[in-house]
Amino acid sequence: MYNIDLIRKGLGQAISSRCQETKSQKISFEGMGDCISVKGESLPYDKAGLKEKRCDCIIICEKDSEIWAAVLELRSKTINPKEVIAKLENCNRSLDRKILPLIGKNARIQKRAFAVLSKGGRNLSALKVLRHKTINGEHIQTIKYGQKLSNIRREKGR
Repeated sequence: MYNIDLIRKGLGQAISSRCQETKSQKISFEGMGDCISVKGESLPYDKAGLKEKRCDCIIICEKDSEIWAAVLELRSKTINPKEVIAKLENCNRSLDRKILPLIGKNARIQKRAFAVLSKGGRNLSALKVLRHKTINGEHIQTIKYGQKLSNIRREKGR
């Protein structure tokens, strides 16, 4: 997978083998083709000295010449919607400015933003706020740990 290899070369140390907070809280890449996980905090910052809050990871997958990116924030405790939204937006900008230029302008890309939660029943009001927000026209999805990324990709905005 040519495009994924270009990202691996360009980002080096920011690449991780998985996206998870703990062993029980992870996302499966099964069925998504060639995937990499980029640690949000490991991406270079736009301005020296300014460290904005970043999401936990950006998953980039390539299958059948299509590139798909998921911006993920992993939450196992309290959820502050403003903080989660800011982290997702910051990583979305990093995706546009730091990652996509590595693969060129001709790549076909579908972008999504997610907030990943360990238990769907916690913080119901925060979940409702997140589900009604959008980033680049895509609704933020609230999901449970352990779900396959291929299933998440098929879900519609809410």
